[in-house]
Amino acid sequence: MAETYFRHAAVKGVCTVVPAGRICLDDECCYYDNAAKVARLKTTVGLNERAVVEAKTTPADLMQYAAERMMKDMKLDANTIDALICVLDNPDYKCPPTACVLHGKLGLPETCMAFDINHGCAGYVYGLNVAFSMVESGYKRILLLVGDTKSTTVNIKDRVSAPIFGDGAAATLLERTQDVEESWFVIGAKGKDYENIMIPAGGARLPYSPETAKETTDEFGQTRSLNNFRMNGRNVFDFTMNVVPKNIEATIKYAAKDVADIDYFVLHQANKSIVQNVASRIGVTDKRKVPVETLAKYGNLAVASVPSVLNDVLFEQLQNKKMTVLLSGFGVGLAYGSVILTLDHVYAPSTIVYEGKNHE
Repeated sequence: MAETYFRHAAVKGVCTVVPAGRICLDDECCYYDNAAKVARLKTTVGLNERAVVEAKTTPADLMQYAAERMMKDMKLDANTIDALICVLDNPDYKCPPTACVLHGKLGLPETCMAFDINHGCAGYVYGLNVAFSMVESGYKRILLLVGDTKSTTVNIKDRVSAPIFGDGAAATLLERTQDVEESWFVIGAKGKDYENIMIPAGGARLPYSPETAKETTDEFGQTRSLNNFRMNGRNVFDFTMNVVPKNIEATIKYAAKDVADIDYFVLHQANKSIVQNVASRIGVTDKRKVPVETLAKYGNLAVASVPSVLNDVLFEQLQNKKMTVLLSGFGVGLAYGSVILTLDHVYAPSTIVYEGKNHE
């Protein structure tokens, strides 16, 4: 696992946006043999509702909305943004990068660097690591945008994936500070196991075609095509139990801290059972320090999952005091990463509902 330490980069704002559409698990009983399965998904997995976009709304639309809201509320001068980083795996176009498209729509200056990072559930921590590195090297202000509309890639008849994933995006502002602001990252990946979470078709290796659009049903009764998102639930669960606790423990050790030194553990909202099991394995006994309720409100927001917890659960604390938090993302790749950092009176509104139009 790669370890990186920074002293002069700080998060100054976080803003999460979710679409207005909702799908409730209770309305999908037709996909299950009995009501007990639905009840179990609610209590054990932590599912209830998930936020979903309209057909033509893309991650870029949500990301733009989050960025515009943050820039307006924080009275940011677009000309002071040195770099724009977009983390997503469902871009508007194969070419150009989404960051370049949003660069123009946000009115950023030509001196502002713009690039994409193709990533999923660990992408927020990966994006922070890249942004912190750039700030430490001399960039003064960076806008990090993350977003996903996973509901548009899953097959509604795939009961492993469809009930879990919602849609959302987040904007994060990072700045260089003169005072010491310490942060510690520990990041890694198990690329040999990438096939456990993937969309097989649509890339250069296997382009979309009538053949890839054909649906099949597996031995477990899950229906999907090669165009759809798919996940091996058992293998992914094993990955999270074997790798994620060790990653978090390594991050705490690298920072020379103890579990008690962390005010909140903000984990990727994979599902309630996974989050609580990881927390137990790293020795967190106070459940209030490990929020899990965001999943039931909006679903697993993939790359926007971690910041969604900040704006959904911790927005009051973030705006009014200084806290030490551990952020941890894991999933697609199979990639993982954690960071311990300080959040000190940052701009953090409660979760915002997307009310914009599609930016075609």
